Amino acid sequence: MPRRKDAGSRPAHEVVVRRNVMVPMRDGTKLAADVYLPKGVRRAPVLIERTPYNKQSSSEVQVQAPDYFASRGYAVVIQDVRGRFASEGDFVPFHDDGWGANRDGYDTVEWAAAEPWSSGKVGTIGGSYSGATQYRMAPTRPPHLTAQYVRESSSDYHEEWVYRGGAFELAFSLGWALNVTRTNLAQIAPAAALERLRGVLEQGMKEIDQWRGHLPLIDFPLIAGLSDWYRAWLRHPDDGPFWWQWNVAHRHADIDVPICHLGGWFDIFLRGTLENYTGIRRRGGPRAQGAQRLIVGPWAHGPGGIGSSRHGEVDFGRSAAEDFNGLRLRWFDHWLKGIDTGVMDDPPVRLFTMGVDRWRDEAAWPLPDTPLYALLFSGGEEPVCEVPERRPAQLRRAGAGGVARQFRLRPGPSDADEGGQHAEHPGRGL
Repeated sequence: MPRRKDAGSRPAHEVVVRRNVMVPMRDGTKLAADVYLPKGVRRAPVLIERTPYNKQSSSEVQVQAPDYFASRGYAVVIQDVRGRFASEGDFVPFHDDGWGANRDGYDTVEWAAAEPWSSGKVGTIGGSYSGATQYRMAPTRPPHLTAQYVRESSSDYHEEWVYRGGAFELAFSLGWALNVTRTNLAQIAPAAALERLRGVLEQGMKEIDQWRGHLPLIDFPLIAGLSDWYRAWLRHPDDGPFWWQWNVAHRHADIDVPICHLGGWFDIFLRGTLENYTGIRRRGGPRAQGAQRLIVGPWAHGPGGIGSSRHGEVDFGRSAAEDFNGLRLRWFDHWLKGIDTGVMDDPPVRLFTMGVDRWRDEAAWPLPDTPLYALLFSGGEEPVCEVPERRPAQLRRAGAGGVARQFRLRPGPSDADEGGQHAEHPGRGL
């Protein structure tokens, strides 16, 4: 008979909040944090989110994570990253969160571990950019970093954030830069010009569709002199050392911490979720390799949809909705409190199969029984796709000079239980 697992932490504590606690970094810059403490707990394990989106309204605040976890005996720290909102310093996306001269993630973890209300065990939470601050921190190996739970974030910021497939992601990058600048004006604008610039940027957000047609891209007047990192992005269209300084995949071998990676089939950063899971499981340190977990559901970007079965016009059924905080509680109760929740007895990969609309557990990703087929382009009157069982498939279509190109056809988790078939040229999507 299997041993009964503990049900986990219960909401048994009032929550005390300390606002704008200033946390010193190694260069003397101080970053602001709100600290949520469980009343009556002398030393609590700590969960940290580091966000550029305002610690008072971050994605974790939106899903009530601080109160949820603090009432269950955790201390929760929500911090504005360097140069944002109440924190000191200059904001350059990704720059100071990882393994550079400033190591704000490392310093924050070690500060939290040393506080009198801390048990010394620290975990990290957050997604999107707050997931990036986690992944960027991991290779620095803060001694007290015990576990991470990353929702929907990136591995390679050139490919997944700014220049997807080599093309500048204008709609995403321009809008993101404009909004980040608008919400950071108090930090970066001269006081005398603050209100005027706020009006200009708010009008710019309303007219974003027109501004996407502005040329040259690098001469975007609304944020000139305010967010020069955007111009730096445009000056570096090719992958190389400029982008490698932030590339998490290049540092997978340095990561040695248990991580649960949560992604969505419709998420813009799914590639990063999968790359980080597979890369760390294959090349990470001894504590990390066997302690990576992957969950991919039928979700788009953001935490709000995880608890819903409907996405867009499709309802994937009741089982598609997950209790996001509950999933994470099992993870952190195990790693930070030593409670036997059974989370590490589960298979390492959990995938939602769209079409049949049910979850499946797997031992690995990519799926180990995935067959590969060859797709060939050759001369012909009409495109034909033949997929004989256990044999190469051919895709024939008319082409200049009858030039043939070879593709691979592999099942993917988006169709039925046995997987659909996706064609890929080596290194390129079809």
